[in-house]
Amino acid sequence: MIQGGAGGLHLSKPAFVELHDLVISNGDVNGLNIDDAGSFTTPAHPSRAPRAEVSGRGSAGNRDAIKLSGVADFRVEGCIIERWGTGGVQALTWWAASRRD
Repeated sequence: MIQGGAGGLHLSKPAFVELHDLVISNGDVNGLNIDDAGSFTTPAHPSRAPRAEVSGRGSAGNRDAIKLSGVADFRVEGCIIERWGTGGVQALTWWAASRRD
C-alpha cells in the first residue's frame, strides 16, 4: 500500500514486473506511472498489474491514475480506479511504444 505524496509508484524501463494487489491512494500527481525512461527505441518490457486499486484525489490538470508511456505489452486486469481528480485527469493513459514515432 502506498499512501499520499506527490506520486504513487514510478517505474522507468521495467522488464517483466508483476505488481499484484497494489493499492495506491491519495496521491497528488499520478498513481501508477510506468515509462520507457525517454528512450523510444527501447520500451519498457511486458509487465502487468492485476487487481491494482488506485484511488484518492489526483489534483486538476494532467494527472493520471495509471499512466503508461512507451510501454509494450502491459496488461491492466481487474483494476479499480475511483475518486481520481477533476478537470482533465484520466483514469488510464497509455502511449504504446509502437505509437511513438
